[in-house]
Amino acid sequence: MLFVQNSAGVEIDATKGLLTWRNVAPSTLFFTDRPARMAGHCHTKEEFLKLWFEGPDSFSRNPPIATLSILEPGKPDLLNVVVQLRNPRLNGNNLLYDIKLVEGVLPASGDAAVLFIDVLGFWRRNVRRVAIVGTSTAIAASAAVSASEATAAEASATPPAATMVPPPALPRRSLSSRRCCRRT
Repeated sequence: MLFVQNSAGVEIDATKGLLTWRNVAPSTLFFTDRPARMAGHCHTKEEFLKLWFEGPDSFSRNPPIATLSILEPGKPDLLNVVVQLRNPRLNGNNLLYDIKLVEGVLPASGDAAVLFIDVLGFWRRNVRRVAIVGTSTAIAASAAVSASEATAAEASATPPAATMVPPPALPRRSLSSRRCCRRT
């Protein structure tokens, strides 16, 4: 499951490792790929933050990686930065995360921003994901797969069948469902 959050602006204190998500949108969007193909939204403050701390493979125990896309004032292109997110908390209408830089250069601030948060679920570390970029295929290995296996898999452009673990069956939800993030 991929989560998407929007904000009116962002402030980053790189020395403290603090991301301030100014005026965070009230809804956090989510979607899944095959086989479930779910999409919807949940309330950021009441449901998403609670979900962060639930379960044996919750984000609090296994922090997600996220791509932060920021519109910088006076620049035509988006700046994309990859961070690890920890310890979300609210301060009024602002959502704060402790962050660790994974890739890119952190700006001090930015205008409108979008945060694409890694998958949620116990299968997320066991499934290889295939990303198609232009005409090339890149295979991202999970933490359980060694670099040599990843190199061999990338060369064949097909992950080894033994490493594929299907996700559990998930209940289908309506796009307008307000209960989308609650466990049933």
